[in-house]
Amino acid sequence: MLSSMKDAISIIDVNNFRIIDVNSVFLKIYGMKKEDVIGKSCYEITHKRAQPCIPPDDICPLMDTLNSGEHSTAEHIHYMKDGEKRCVEVSTSPIMDENEKIVHVIHVARDITERKQMEDTLRHKEEHFRSLTENTLDTITVLNKEGIISYESPSIKRVLGYEPEELIGKNAFELIHTEDLPVVMSAFKQGIQNPGSTQSIEYRFKHKDGSWRILESIGKTIINNHEFMGIIVNSRDITDRKAGRGGAANK
Repeated sequence: MLSSMKDAISIIDVNNFRIIDVNSVFLKIYGMKKEDVIGKSCYEITHKRAQPCIPPDDICPLMDTLNSGEHSTAEHIHYMKDGEKRCVEVSTSPIMDENEKIVHVIHVARDITERKQMEDTLRHKEEHFRSLTENTLDTITVLNKEGIISYESPSIKRVLGYEPEELIGKNAFELIHTEDLPVVMSAFKQGIQNPGSTQSIEYRFKHKDGSWRILESIGKTIINNHEFMGIIVNSRDITDRKAGRGGAANK
């Protein structure tokens, strides 16, 4: 059973925390030979120390299993033979005797280093995107094919006075000046009918304070996995610029 597992498996004696058996995957992942492992403390092998992990900062599934008699899981940093650090997901389960006393613990370690690196990269990209959308002078809005707002950038607060959550789920057309609505609806329809096309229009949009602001918007149709169709709209408030040319924002 041990040899057929794809994760690193070790069986640990609960009396002294020494390893009594491992599978070949364990030896391959940790870069060790069987004689390097058997009889050694599991903490010495994987953590390069003699003592268990110290909660609450570092939860030890092995101690959790011994205390509760149940399965336990946590993420740890383990050390390979060459000193390399790898992120592993550790699961432990008890092995009991006929008197239901725990005599051994099965320790399962799955290397998740690459997954964690991908998650970190994605998180950094999301933080970078969030920083851009929070500090841009424009607003970024995502509409579904019915015109319902599914995303609104934080910059909407600075430009039009709304919190993003106030607009998500609302129909954008309800906030557009009735005189400009036909032009906006026509451009929106053209965008939906022609995926990948870009539409550019000017129109009046209601500020949270009730005034009308003139927006210049560029919209492009997006299709996600052939399931979601909508338009991503980049908008800029050009009210003051238009007023400088003799226009009026609050008609």
